[in-house]
Order: sequence, then C-alpha cells, then structure tokens
Amino acid sequence: MARYGTSGALDPSFGGTGIVTATIGTGGSSFATSVAIQPDSKIVAGGISSTICSSVCDWRFTLARYQRDGRRDASFGGVGSITSDLIGRLAALALQPDGKFVAVGTVFPPPIIGQPATALLARFIDDADAIFLPLARR
Repeated sequence: MARYGTSGALDPSFGGTGIVTATIGTGGSSFATSVAIQPDSKIVAGGISSTICSSVCDWRFTLARYQRDGRRDASFGGVGSITSDLIGRLAALALQPDGKFVAVGTVFPPPIIGQPATALLARFIDDADAIFLPLARR
C-alpha cells in the first residue's frame, strides 16, 4: 500500500517511506485485492492467503487491518489479520455504516479444489472469531 500527500509525493509518515509491503495472512502466500478505510482512518486490506501451496493452493478469504501510520493493528483478530474457513478468492471488500465488512468473491465447494467456482457474498461479523456469514450463494 502507498499513501500520497496532497502534493502528490509519498507520505513518509506512512511506513517511514510512504509505502507498506506486508503479507495479509499469517503465513504462506497472500495478496490483497481490495482496500477499505474505516471512519477512524484504519485501513483494512482484503484478499486471500494460503498456508498450503504445492500444486494447488487452498486460498482463503483474509482481512488485515493497519493503523493510520501503516503498522499492523494487532487488536484485529489478535494478530492483525483474520482468515476465514471459506476456500476461494476474495475479489472486493466494502465497509458498511455499522462498521461490519461485506466481501464478495468466488468460493470453491470444499473439499474438491479445482471444481467450478461459485459466487459468494459474505458479511464479516466478528473480528475476534473470524466468522463469515454467507448471505447469498449462486
């Protein structure tokens, strides 16, 4: 992530250089696909992470939260990130007025990785327990 000032220059108060590079999960491979800014200026990156990645990865919906200065917010999920049980790819993330997150992406019907993906809309309801509540599945 990068933050720019009003002049268009990188803001060094963000990560020391204006750029923060970090994994969004707790291990293995990961990447962010979406970012949302909370009213308190905390930054939530949504994406996917995998701890198992040989011939096929077990990609899971993952959220990570950062402080305004780019430091990981350890109060979010206890380590600064949460990873759901949903096997699939998070494509977009939105913040609702009540402070909860809605994520959309594709999910693979467990346990058969490699089968056709299904669209999923999920609402993140508790950062301590990493609970996602599927709202619709087609």
